[in-house]
Amino acid sequence: MAAILTCYRQGMRVEEIVQQYPGLRPADVNDALAYAYDHFDEIETDLAADDEAVVKARLGGSGARG
Repeated sequence: MAAILTCYRQGMRVEEIVQQYPGLRPADVNDALAYAYDHFDEIETDLAADDEAVVKARLGGSGARG
Protein backbone atom coordinates (compact mmCIF):
# COMPACT_ATOMS: atom_id res chain seq x y z
CA MET A 1 0.00 0.00 0.00
CA ALA A 2 2.83 2.41 0.79
CA ALA A 3 4.23 2.05 -2.72
CA ILE A 4 0.85 2.82 -4.28
CA LEU A 5 0.31 5.85 -2.08
CA THR A 6 3.83 7.12 -2.74
CA CYS A 7 3.39 6.78 -6.50
CA TYR A 8 0.06 8.56 -6.34
CA ARG A 9 1.48 11.39 -4.24
CA GLN A 10 4.29 11.78 -6.76
CA GLY A 11 1.68 12.50 -9.41
CA MET A 12 1.24 9.11 -11.06
CA ARG A 13 -2.22 8.32 -12.37
CA VAL A 14 -3.93 5.03 -11.55
CA GLU A 15 -3.16 3.76 -15.06
CA GLU A 16 0.54 4.53 -14.60
CA ILE A 17 0.64 2.74 -11.25
CA VAL A 18 -0.95 -0.33 -12.85
CA GLN A 19 1.73 -0.25 -15.56
CA GLN A 20 4.42 -0.01 -12.85
CA TYR A 21 2.89 -2.91 -10.88
CA PRO A 22 1.40 -5.30 -13.47
CA GLY A 23 -0.11 -7.57 -10.83
CA LEU A 24 -2.53 -4.82 -9.87
CA ARG A 25 -5.80 -3.85 -11.49
CA PRO A 26 -7.15 -0.29 -11.46
CA ALA A 27 -9.72 -1.38 -8.88
CA ASP A 28 -6.90 -2.59 -6.60
CA VAL A 29 -5.18 0.79 -6.78
CA ASN A 30 -8.44 2.66 -6.17
CA ASP A 31 -9.24 0.41 -3.20
CA ALA A 32 -5.79 1.03 -1.71
CA LEU A 33 -6.12 4.78 -2.15
CA ALA A 34 -9.60 4.79 -0.63
CA TYR A 35 -8.34 2.80 2.36
CA ALA A 36 -5.38 5.14 2.78
CA TYR A 37 -7.59 8.21 2.83
CA ASP A 38 -10.18 6.58 5.12
CA HIS A 39 -7.36 5.74 7.56
CA PHE A 40 -5.20 8.80 6.94
CA ASP A 41 -3.76 9.25 10.45
CA GLU A 42 -2.92 5.55 10.82
CA ILE A 43 -1.24 5.40 7.40
CA GLU A 44 0.75 8.60 8.01
CA THR A 45 1.98 7.24 11.35
CA ASP A 46 3.04 3.96 9.74
CA LEU A 47 4.82 5.71 6.87
CA ALA A 48 6.65 8.02 9.28
CA ALA A 49 7.75 5.02 11.36
CA ASP A 50 8.98 3.28 8.21
CA ASP A 51 10.93 6.39 7.20
CA GLU A 52 12.48 6.63 10.65
CA ALA A 53 13.49 2.96 10.56
CA VAL A 54 15.16 3.44 7.18
CA VAL A 55 17.12 6.44 8.42
CA LYS A 56 18.23 4.59 11.55
CA ALA A 57 19.28 1.56 9.50
CA ARG A 58 21.30 3.73 7.12
CA LEU A 59 23.01 5.59 9.93
CA GLY A 60 23.67 2.42 11.87
CA GLY A 61 25.07 0.63 8.83
CA SER A 62 27.27 3.50 7.67
CA GLY A 63 29.46 3.63 10.73
CA ALA A 64 28.27 7.15 11.52
CA ARG A 65 28.75 8.17 15.10
CA GLY A 66 26.62 10.65 16.96
